[in-house]
Amino acid sequence: MSGVYVSSILFDESIAEKGRVYWIIWHEVYDKLADPETVEQMTLARCQEGARLYPWSQWIAKKDDKIVGFCDFDLYHGEIFSIGVLPEYRGQGVARRLMEEILERLSAFDPITLWAPEKDPNAIRFYEHFGFRPCPDDHHVDCLMPVSALTMRRWRSPNDTQSD
Repeated sequence: MSGVYVSSILFDESIAEKGRVYWIIWHEVYDKLADPETVEQMTLARCQEGARLYPWSQWIAKKDDKIVGFCDFDLYHGEIFSIGVLPEYRGQGVARRLMEEILERLSAFDPITLWAPEKDPNAIRFYEHFGFRPCPDDHHVDCLMPVSALTMRRWRSPNDTQSD
């Protein structure tokens, strides 16, 4: 997609804006999947504070100086926590560019692990396109993903499905 660039979050104003984008995407996904009390607790302020915690492990996609997508990951354990693109920018290669960049950053890890909401087939298909495979016996739930999540892993060898 032309006019979109991917980079690390570097400035406070980018962090606040990333929190806003995260909030929009979180509610789009989880308003339908999570219980109402959890949905109510996920405020804009909470998402912006979360964006401030680990700026070195957050990458953003920008177009015309506007954040249109993000990816949160762990450089120390080879994990991807979340990736999201604003609805009006989907289908334009933004998530693909983010994923390619993060996979390069995490290339030393084998496997790379992420979690996808079990009831979000679009997310699962997207991750499978990049070589991630479901690990059906390993589920994860945390405060930011208040639904059952499918653990997915990507090994260097596409045929390797060994467990950790």
